[in-house]
Amino acid sequence: MTHPTKWWTGAPVRSYFPEPSFYDRAKTYLIGVLLATVIILLILIGTARAQIVSPWVSVAKNEIGHGETERDNAGPDVRRYLRGEEGKPWCAAFVSWCLNQTRTDAMPYFLRARSFLWIGEMVDNPCSGDLIVLWRGNQNDKTGHVGIIESVEGNTITTIEGNVGVFPAKVKRVVYQGKPKKLLGYVRLKQEILHD
Repeated sequence: MTHPTKWWTGAPVRSYFPEPSFYDRAKTYLIGVLLATVIILLILIGTARAQIVSPWVSVAKNEIGHGETERDNAGPDVRRYLRGEEGKPWCAAFVSWCLNQTRTDAMPYFLRARSFLWIGEMVDNPCSGDLIVLWRGNQNDKTGHVGIIESVEGNTITTIEGNVGVFPAKVKRVVYQGKPKKLLGYVRLKQEILHD
């Protein structure tokens, strides 16, 4: 092995560190490869989590355009969501219906939007499959609105919500730029509910 020299004098350069052995170089290389692999896996897992489509999101997508037909809070679709009833607000029933299409015993069948606040954990960074719960009228009132988050891209949250708009209210996509003004919370469903 040749030792480095000073180019202007040809004298050897003194090294304060011993020349690494083959074993040391191989160990350093393997540690680098391992760290790079771990970083790549973490990126892939994060990307995959963001792109996973929960089965109830797919169910909700298939319902876009369905809703009221005969009068306010009425019609065949509304009766299906409300389990044979009509004449009631149906956004929570729509979400319950979507969730229960994917698991027969997935969860209680809620007819009140705020009930969904108690079946999961509140999260600050929602992703596809989480729920969005909003207040209506007064923030301290019992009324609310709920939808299923379809996608999150940067600051844009796209949801699928039932009972959107005036008669004839339908299941629609709603896009929020930033945090909605009437937000009560984003809810991630508890794993025991999803996987029992």
